[in-house]
Amino acid sequence: MRWILNMAVAVSLFLLIATLVVWHESHDYGMIYSNDPWRITLIDGDLMVEQSNMLLGGTELGISIEHFDPPMNIRELAPWAYGEKQWSIGHVDYYDVEFTLTGPTPGVFFGQALIVPLGYLAVLFAILPLLWLVWLRKRSRSHRVRRGLCGACGYDLRGSTNKAAACPECGATP
Repeated sequence: MRWILNMAVAVSLFLLIATLVVWHESHDYGMIYSNDPWRITLIDGDLMVEQSNMLLGGTELGISIEHFDPPMNIRELAPWAYGEKQWSIGHVDYYDVEFTLTGPTPGVFFGQALIVPLGYLAVLFAILPLLWLVWLRKRSRSHRVRRGLCGACGYDLRGSTNKAAACPECGATP
């Protein structure tokens, strides 16, 4: 059971580091990763995940990756492409659109977009490693006390005649 927790912490820590790197890089230039019908756009600290049958660019067989200097802000682009927000919590925005076109390319077109600040994801991925560190610290302290050592500094108290007395090394009381 402990190895599952350790693996979850390792994955969360990896995702935290990757998110922080991407967050930093997204302020210098924008990135688009697309594989129809999905597209992930990273611009100016925001992540936009889109699913649509009307995306321009991308390929059906592979992944298209583009880097560009960010001339726009995702939060200004999304209303233009997707219309009004369906909902917004904090700075997390969701757009959903469906419309019918007539003319040379008739059909029903749909799309959804979710915009999340990368800072929110970094905080989310940092929670599990921080809780794990707190648990590890608490566990090591209680482990020392059970073995007859000082909980604060680890000094061996097993030879002490007065178990309720302060530690002679650091002065901590049990």
